[in-house]
Amino acid sequence: MIRLLIWSLIWISSTSIEPTHPLVLFPDHVEKYPHFSNAYAQKHGIKSITIFTSKKFPDRPIYKFGQYEVLKFSTDYKFIERQTIFESLSDTLETVISWQGRDYPTRIFENTGAQWEYGIWQWKDGLPLRVDYDFYENRDARASEALLYVGNRILETTYWQQDVKGQVLTLVQHNGLGTEKGRIAINPYHRPKQFIATSVSNRRTFNYNYELAEDGRIERIQSGGRLSKQDYLFKYNENGSIKQVKVYRFDELFELVDYFYGSNGTLRSILITNPQSKEMTIKEFRYSFY
Repeated sequence: MIRLLIWSLIWISSTSIEPTHPLVLFPDHVEKYPHFSNAYAQKHGIKSITIFTSKKFPDRPIYKFGQYEVLKFSTDYKFIERQTIFESLSDTLETVISWQGRDYPTRIFENTGAQWEYGIWQWKDGLPLRVDYDFYENRDARASEALLYVGNRILETTYWQQDVKGQVLTLVQHNGLGTEKGRIAINPYHRPKQFIATSVSNRRTFNYNYELAEDGRIERIQSGGRLSKQDYLFKYNENGSIKQVKVYRFDELFELVDYFYGSNGTLRSILITNPQSKEMTIKEFRYSFY
């Protein structure tokens, strides 16, 4: 979640996009749900979004997952908290976010399921500059308790070094000794055709290639490599919100994702269909408003 949030903010900052509708920037957003920006929350006066997930297999009744998510926004429409609630376990995982201005998170506090992780973020000109990390090992503690144990010590610091050559924006992550931990490259950064992110520790690279319409909306994303190539083709409604995504794997239709909206323009549901197995995943979005 945090990776997606930071990538989205870097993309939006670099391209000057101001989304007031659900936004898909990376394939991860298709598989989970679109990026809900602060501008989207402000446009509709959103206080919270509750997300329920159900499954439907052929010749079997629909069933709802025993867990759901709640996204919460502040009175000035900043995304401040995510809860993943496991009903059968009476358990909740939380992510709590503090912001500088409207667009840049300064503190991110997350229960990963293994431990509480705390990051203090510094930004410059819309791009990350430095992150100080701390953690608390008791994952069963409430957020208020865990906050008493983090923030007073810094266990690790990651620096982001910005480099612009021509039209390519590169952000290199490294520790205090200069050892590289990862990097992001956006080319060209003002109207991206390519986004590459590399994690040195995980030895993994995320490679996305984009085709954009004249108005800047994404028409196509290609991801993966020779052995894992996937294409995402986009359609939009008359309001500029995402309407449908067709996912192709090696030129064969692999997944169909349809987006449905209420009369006020808020995203109400997503239907994800596997054309081969006919399996369906339904995500329903329920809102509360200020």
